Amino acid sequence: MNHLEGKIGIREYVSILIILVGLRLADDTPVLITTDAKNAGWIIPLISGVISIIPVFLLVQVFSVHREKNLFQILIHLFGKWLGTAVCFILFILGLIGFTSEASVYTDIIGTMYFSKTPTILIYSILMVVSVYGARKGLLHIGSVSWLVIFYVKIALFISLILSFTKGNYLYIFPIFGEGLGEIMKEGASKISIYIDFLLFIGFIVPLFQNFHQFKKGTKIALIIVSIELSVAVLSYIMLFDYVTVSKLNFPFHETIRYISFGFITNIETFFFPFWLIATFLKFSAYLHIVTLMFAQIFKIKRTERLIPLFAVAVLFLGMLPETPTFTIFSLRDQLFDFTSSLFFILPCVMWIFAKIKGDFKNETEINPY
Repeated sequence: MNHLEGKIGIREYVSILIILVGLRLADDTPVLITTDAKNAGWIIPLISGVISIIPVFLLVQVFSVHREKNLFQILIHLFGKWLGTAVCFILFILGLIGFTSEASVYTDIIGTMYFSKTPTILIYSILMVVSVYGARKGLLHIGSVSWLVIFYVKIALFISLILSFTKGNYLYIFPIFGEGLGEIMKEGASKISIYIDFLLFIGFIVPLFQNFHQFKKGTKIALIIVSIELSVAVLSYIMLFDYVTVSKLNFPFHETIRYISFGFITNIETFFFPFWLIATFLKFSAYLHIVTLMFAQIFKIKRTERLIPLFAVAVLFLGMLPETPTFTIFSLRDQLFDFTSSLFFILPCVMWIFAKIKGDFKNETEINPY
């Protein structure tokens, strides 16, 4: 598989990132946020997004002098063969765990909210089969399809949010800062891993980019959009249900589209579900492709076509292990968010320091401000 075949543009890049990160508004991430932040939960994505500027900025700076290398190649260059490989392996394990946990969550959403009589293994298998098909096409094709469907996905989301705001109660967001500014700052810092896809995804997309300036611009655009989008979505859930109810719901977005109506039209979840499902397939196609690339980089495997189905099967069996995925995976994701938040912040800082020590920036005539 030649991963350097062709180049990706800013539209495709931004579209994939918006789907990868933005789709978290439709899983159990809002519950993880509001459980501790309460009615100030809608501020957390904004605070996390602002804090994420630091690691993302440093990561882009490092890539600016290693434009032909992916994340793992840079890590080995900066940290040496053994330490670099160890860091790569840790990222691979975390990526695999994150992919498996999210796949379990989305399978649980489909099974509990829409197809309650369908066996879980069948839903999981269909999700993995479609993801294998998309992953084998590569990031370029995933990006192209993402750009084609992103408008319709966001229109569907926009309509659902507008309808939820019209039925919501603005008094539910008071007091604005919940239990205090210090508490929400703490929560915002501990949840920056909401945006960890910026680390893993852009780490393998840079060598495919047409223009590095467009890459930097696209990264800024995507981070701003997903931060606002997640914040507005959580705000709509809190106004519609109150934070106490949101923290007890499994999947607030899907409860929202079941609750709202448009005039005499009810059951409008049948309108929103197909767009969410398409975005889900694209999200997991990208995840599967990236996790396979990670493994291939560590063990120096050049052709990864046969690895993709194997990883899909592994994720399927790992995801089927928990007997109560709704509660088990929720607890796992909460712990994973806290751990990976520290990693997401520290790793780019250390990479930038090592690049500075090694003199990687000395030949660069201009480092554009991010």
